[in-house]
Amino acid sequence: MRRLLFILGSLGFLVFGGWMLANMDKIRSTDDFFRILGHQISELGGGAVPQNAPWRSPAEHVIRIGSFNANGLNDAKTKDPRNVAIISEIIRHFDVVAIQEFDAADPFAIKRFVKNLNATGRNFELVRGTSQPGLASAQQSVILYDASVIELESGQYYNINDPDDVLLRDPLVAWFRTRADTGAFTFTLVNVHLDPSSPENEMRQLGQIFRAVRNDGRAEDDVILAGDFGVGGFKLNELAANSGLQAVNTDMPTNTSSTNLFDNFMLDPLATSEFTGEAGVFDFMKLFNLTLEQAQAVSDHLPVWAEFDVFEQAASDRVAEMSDTEQK
Repeated sequence: MRRLLFILGSLGFLVFGGWMLANMDKIRSTDDFFRILGHQISELGGGAVPQNAPWRSPAEHVIRIGSFNANGLNDAKTKDPRNVAIISEIIRHFDVVAIQEFDAADPFAIKRFVKNLNATGRNFELVRGTSQPGLASAQQSVILYDASVIELESGQYYNINDPDDVLLRDPLVAWFRTRADTGAFTFTLVNVHLDPSSPENEMRQLGQIFRAVRNDGRAEDDVILAGDFGVGGFKLNELAANSGLQAVNTDMPTNTSSTNLFDNFMLDPLATSEFTGEAGVFDFMKLFNLTLEQAQAVSDHLPVWAEFDVFEQAASDRVAEMSDTEQK
């Protein structure tokens, strides 16, 4: 009996030690210890939402950028525990994510949402665009980024100035840099949400938007447009043919009903050789085993993602093709 107790005790010590080693970077206090332990135990029991996905490890030297039209992420959604849990877990699959239709006008609701988002030990910070006065709701574009992986370079972000109201929503622009020790990948992320009633008219302005951002004084050639473009990838490429931009996703539906392909990334493939060619659609409906009704309570859009090297690469003529893998 003593031998059995000794073996069980030794196994328990090894398991506990392994758990502490895996979570040591997240535990800074006793409160952190019990919060993280409780969170992981609850997930083992409930299981609707898994914790951080295993797709990324430091050895891969990549960051994953996401784009998600949250379809009115308003105060009601941020107070619904199930929706908050699912949306938070979606965002945790990315290092930086451009979100469209973020409606939380209540600053306390926004703070609660970000606090919940970081409950597993992540360090997301929020970049908020200005409200759009021409819209019926207080919709904003936002960018969330994990400050332990990526930094907001020089604290710089802004909405594109559009005095002639060519666009319904002014794109949100932010300057980022990976936290690589040397040769960090620097890029400018542009959160775009085109007018669904006339996306093609606004699409014709994308080349001008791209050039305005590229010439905004930072001298950055890696400009990544992410968002809801309102038209499919092939049409995007056709409309952007003269701008040098290329849509990453040309054939994968990005809504829960699998009928539309509106969400995408656009970039200059000759300049942004940091794009690894790995990209896809994050099917949270399938991952979390949701019905169509449950999924659409979160959003009728599915997030899209693309991976980039954390180190700056020389511009090349490599045109990366999109992976047909939805989820690693």
